[in-house]
Amino acid sequence: MDEVSTRITQGMEGLTGHGLFNRKIDELLKGPHSQHSLASLPRIATKTVAFAPGLAVHLLEEEAWRDLSEEDEEYLRYTKFLLSLLGNAEHGKIQTHGELMKGLKVASQIAGKNTNAVMFDLMYCALQFYSYYQDEHYSDLFQVVSGIVYTAGERRNYRGFHQHVDHFKVHAAVFLSADYVTRDWHDVVESAALLLEKWGDQLPPESVMIHAAHNLSVRCKALPDSDFAYDLVKSLRSQQRDAAFSENEVFESLNEKIGFVEAFEILKVLWDPMAEKYYAHTKEAVNGIGNPSDTMEYVKRIKFVSPMGIPYIRAGNGACPSNRVVISFPGGSAIGKTCTLIKHGNRRIIVDYGCDTYGKLPKWSPDIDLLDHVLITHAHQDHVGGLLHLYKKHGYNGTWSALAQSRDLIALSLKDSVKIGIEELKDDAPFNETDVKNILSRFEPIQEQVEYNVDDRLSFRAFPAGHIHGSCQYLIKSDLGSLYITGDFNPRKCHSAGPMELPDAAELRDVKAVITEGTYAFSNAEIIDTEKAKKELLDKIAHAESFPVLIPVLSLGRAQEVLSALAGEPYSVGVFGLAKEMTKACGFKYPRNIQFSNRRPRDVQAGDYDILVASAGCLQGGPSKYFYEAFNPIYTILTGFLFPGTLAKDLSDNLDRVRYSAHVTHEDLLSLMEEFGNAKKFLIHYPGTRNIPQSSGFIIPKINVEYEM
Repeated sequence: MDEVSTRITQGMEGLTGHGLFNRKIDELLKGPHSQHSLASLPRIATKTVAFAPGLAVHLLEEEAWRDLSEEDEEYLRYTKFLLSLLGNAEHGKIQTHGELMKGLKVASQIAGKNTNAVMFDLMYCALQFYSYYQDEHYSDLFQVVSGIVYTAGERRNYRGFHQHVDHFKVHAAVFLSADYVTRDWHDVVESAALLLEKWGDQLPPESVMIHAAHNLSVRCKALPDSDFAYDLVKSLRSQQRDAAFSENEVFESLNEKIGFVEAFEILKVLWDPMAEKYYAHTKEAVNGIGNPSDTMEYVKRIKFVSPMGIPYIRAGNGACPSNRVVISFPGGSAIGKTCTLIKHGNRRIIVDYGCDTYGKLPKWSPDIDLLDHVLITHAHQDHVGGLLHLYKKHGYNGTWSALAQSRDLIALSLKDSVKIGIEELKDDAPFNETDVKNILSRFEPIQEQVEYNVDDRLSFRAFPAGHIHGSCQYLIKSDLGSLYITGDFNPRKCHSAGPMELPDAAELRDVKAVITEGTYAFSNAEIIDTEKAKKELLDKIAHAESFPVLIPVLSLGRAQEVLSALAGEPYSVGVFGLAKEMTKACGFKYPRNIQFSNRRPRDVQAGDYDILVASAGCLQGGPSKYFYEAFNPIYTILTGFLFPGTLAKDLSDNLDRVRYSAHVTHEDLLSLMEEFGNAKKFLIHYPGTRNIPQSSGFIIPKINVEYEM
């Protein structure tokens, strides 16, 4: 029996969450398509807000909307406008903060709501489609919409708005995991945790999930009626606002009755302005005790400790026990936000500090305040894009290292982020050129195969990764054994990076844990080698019916591979945008047919070049988007991964494509892992949509969990 048939035979009283919502949509569709009341349409609602019935309005025919009241006419117009915004996101027509805000302001005027309320209506509309269709397309759309809303809130510097988006996604995960009232609450939590992990989000304290379930009127077996910690924070918030308690009294009560870690997470949901103050108060209280034994007693009592119980203090007995190397993953296992935290003795280092497509960062914890050093594997945004926040927002002022040849590439990446922010927000932009200069002033370049000491018990050495120019892997050695971090790597030959190298066999045998990318792990995706990709690209160009040919490229890696393929061929090639700057910074030499143009895209005529190589790679902006629209129709060849919610993804069925990739294949990944014997194997940079056999031995790390090497 299919899912729809199961829902229809199941009585309404036995359904909850998305199961109940989907059943109501089924009933709506099989009922008479006559006039409907907007208030009666299926929608998702919390205890305080009923969100716009986007899916129902989308599915019903126009004849259902006759003789509406003036108020209903306006609400119908608002809902249809939300659906148009959803369609724009689906088809890659919303790529900037400005494009989204323009639409939100129109919707706000129609409905008489503030833009924050409109953003949540939009996200709940996307959730309705995801709930009902349960396919990859609407899963991607849900992620795109929540991502662009997150970006809009961050760009506008709405205080704590990103916490509200994260909290919405907890609600969404609970809603999608609840279907039948006979289901046990712990099963709902487990399913919700898997969804959040797939989305790259942290599982919050259970108290927050209990709140979400009650707020959505979810029913299931063994769902607690309330939660002490959540209720306490709400009570203290109310009493503090009534001047019954001072802030310090609130903080002490939270520390003594709940403990720091859980209280901090709940505050970010319920009372975000207090979260930073709470952390500052607790840190000051801990540092002010003085006596080491008293400090340790207090820290343990208020749970100012990491998941493994390691205190969030640096000095004396607060160090990570000397007989342990502890690893955690603030960025989780999903692609984007790549970050690995390593604690040994009194030292904390991180490898990579990236951000995802929408600017979301690795999970902050007090460990970030205690960092000694940062290592970067390469200059892609998902590995380096969070450095601006790390230095300016989180206050890190220590040093960071990467291979010397990555320095200028990382500088260009950071400057491009700043430029985009200033173009959109002018004086309200969160970062500026001075911030980039400050970060670059803290750079300590390293060389391949040279050992660098963090202290007398911890050192690291870089090895070429073969992924892009300047990419590397890290062998991190301690007195307790070694840890190997591959970063993104590629054992196949490519033109834009030297060959991948590994430590010698003896050093590999000493590796106790390896952290590796899983972009294509357990995937049957065909990854063609560089020479085959070159031949395929040149064949497509040779058979082009018109010129110029447009080749959108990722600025770093893909651009240099494509230019290597075109070098010396009988075509004039113009290179534009960040792709041009990155290629020049790599220092590669090209023959005269490759031209790094200083002309603005709007000054380029269709006959000026045979081939236009331009960023961005998914036509989401920059010269590539301009050329595609200005010269349309133009023969276009896509060259890499297509991000959901981009114009290239939307047009992919109608455009040619050569599948370049600088990531390891599934077969080559398994072959490499054999070199590490019985070492623990952590898989990150992993899409989270493929099942991994338990027999593989891979560990898929979670954001709020620590692991011993």
